[in-house]
Amino acid sequence: GNDQTMLQTELVAARYSSNSGQTLTRATNAIVVFEDIDYDNFNAYNSSTGEYTIPVSGKYDIDAQIKWASIALTTSVTITLEIFVNGVVGSVIFHASGDASLTRAYGNGGSDTLDLVKGDVVTIRAYQDSASDDQLTTINTDNHFSIVRQK
Repeated sequence: GNDQTMLQTELVAARYSSNSGQTLTRATNAIVVFEDIDYDNFNAYNSSTGEYTIPVSGKYDIDAQIKWASIALTTSVTITLEIFVNGVVGSVIFHASGDASLTRAYGNGGSDTLDLVKGDVVTIRAYQDSASDDQLTTINTDNHFSIVRQK
């Protein structure tokens, strides 16, 4: 009835950022937690677990960016940023391999559009296999996640 029609046309949108300096474990697809809300009109994001639960089926534009405060990039280091859906990779939105022996701040991000179903759980996960666990910056404009359902 009217409820389903309303849901099909209503805007679904959220944006979160992080300034916590989260430490991400090396060599794992670590969930990035964006703890600071900008907006979330369905309250669908859990800022403790980093999980966004899709409230209405549809095509969603998903964007994420993170910045490592300091990471040792050697030729053997791989860095990825991925959108996971229900615990599996839905899209690799950034991938890089180190090309020099240097340590620096390093930002990466990307976006994709995914066809998602009500109840799907979306997480943003970062992977890096440098020699140690590494921290993100403590700057909200460096670390953010947004999701918008296309009408």
